[in-house]
Amino acid sequence: MENHFIKPASAYKRDLDVLGNYRRDMALFLSKRTGKPIEDCVAYVQRQTGPGGKFEIVDPALLCLHRNEVGDRGQHETTFTQYLKDIIENRWLFAPSMTVYEHPDVLPSLLSEYITGNITGRGKVKHEAQEAKMAGQEFKLKAEAFLKAGDTVQAKFMNRQAATMSLSLIHI
Repeated sequence: MENHFIKPASAYKRDLDVLGNYRRDMALFLSKRTGKPIEDCVAYVQRQTGPGGKFEIVDPALLCLHRNEVGDRGQHETTFTQYLKDIIENRWLFAPSMTVYEHPDVLPSLLSEYITGNITGRGKVKHEAQEAKMAGQEFKLKAEAFLKAGDTVQAKFMNRQAATMSLSLIHI
């Protein structure tokens, strides 16, 4: 299967410097369009998007919902850049919906723990089901042997045992 990434996975890093990347991209665009040196374009973009500039960038306020230690939600206001700083400093996981999750090293997901626990339990149950199925087949073979020998009472008993094994599989 073809790898769609050019670099090795270790080369890719999370970059939440939205404002810096915007300014660098705008300067690169201006440099390419006008043919002027990149340094001049960087200075121009800084002047125009900085404080008092024609296109001054305003850091928008955000209303955030967060969960406290006991799981209750609370509100607090912050700015977008502070929100991004908090994400980087706390190593939170940042989803495209702007939802933030605690890093698994700090607080593992309850769902992932449940799934991991169930993998072990499910393997055990599958093993027990396979053993019950094999035991049921053994009882059927014994029932056939008793029936051939003419012992219908033992054959009925073995068939009931096989049916009991089948019923136990239904509950697993």
